[in-house]
Amino acid sequence: MKLSKQTGNQSSSISSLLVLGLQSTATSSLVVDKEEDLCIIETISISKFPIYLVYQSKLKQYYAMKVYDAKDKAMNFCFANEVRFVGLRHPNVISMTKKAENKKISNKMETFDVSYILMELCHCDFLDLALMDGFLQDKKLVRTYFHQLVEGLEFLHSNRFSHLDLKLENLLLGKDLKLKIADFDLSYQADDVFVYGSGTPNFRAPEIRGKYCKNTYAADIYSLGIILFILMMGGLPYIEDVVDEVDLYKILLDSPRLFWVIREEFEPSSSQIDKNFKTLFLSMVAKDPSSRATLQDIKNSAWYRGPVYSDQELKQVMEELLESSVLN
Repeated sequence: MKLSKQTGNQSSSISSLLVLGLQSTATSSLVVDKEEDLCIIETISISKFPIYLVYQSKLKQYYAMKVYDAKDKAMNFCFANEVRFVGLRHPNVISMTKKAENKKISNKMETFDVSYILMELCHCDFLDLALMDGFLQDKKLVRTYFHQLVEGLEFLHSNRFSHLDLKLENLLLGKDLKLKIADFDLSYQADDVFVYGSGTPNFRAPEIRGKYCKNTYAADIYSLGIILFILMMGGLPYIEDVVDEVDLYKILLDSPRLFWVIREEFEPSSSQIDKNFKTLFLSMVAKDPSSRATLQDIKNSAWYRGPVYSDQELKQVMEELLESSVLN
């Protein structure tokens, strides 16, 4: 259950973005928006909605551009969901600077109808970061970024938004070395009629998986707990629907007190993990949404109140970590 980078859903590596440096003069054969003077430089991600590195020569500025299909001039549902976040500003939420609907982009072969959102450019997603040995060994660094994740999610919830697809690939490391929550195409805002989507296996709350979610904020807390577990332990707590000798998913939901006992049988090193972390994790992934920790409960917990890096310390630690990653 260790982490691995999945093919077909990858962001550019940290090293490629650093080597690029974003200092060279942008050139491209594909102008995505003449009015805005936007040119595509390279592909960042080729997942459900492609993301490109683009350059705006008038402002001499680079952005990430997320593109959605706009056939027949119909507004893409996921685009409609995400544009609600344009203009929201928080240090730990991705900054979206512009949206455009039903634009035509052309290459030498064909023309495409698309909508797009321009976003701040980031280093990488947090899965890249979590795969670095230096990150996983530094529990103070994990706690520091978990604080930022909680602050970003608290901001979203205060604006009546639930993310509903929190996972490492939807968390980014910004150029300011801060954590950024991103990818809101499955988000829910209070008073929306339906909860769309089924989340991501191994990260989603059971009520999202079962399509009976009533408390979307609590569903986010469950996913938050899974992310914390991965950052602390270096792997997933369970794999849905994959049973070896024991079904850890079922045990976690139905017999949570046994979860850590069984984990320690298979991974003796688990016995060395901070007891306060173990308690916090179980409180965040309770099967009953009404019994789950709230964001305030998390912030009041003993593990959360442990030591974190100052902004200056974090900058130094992360610059060293990123430099060593590029060199290796």
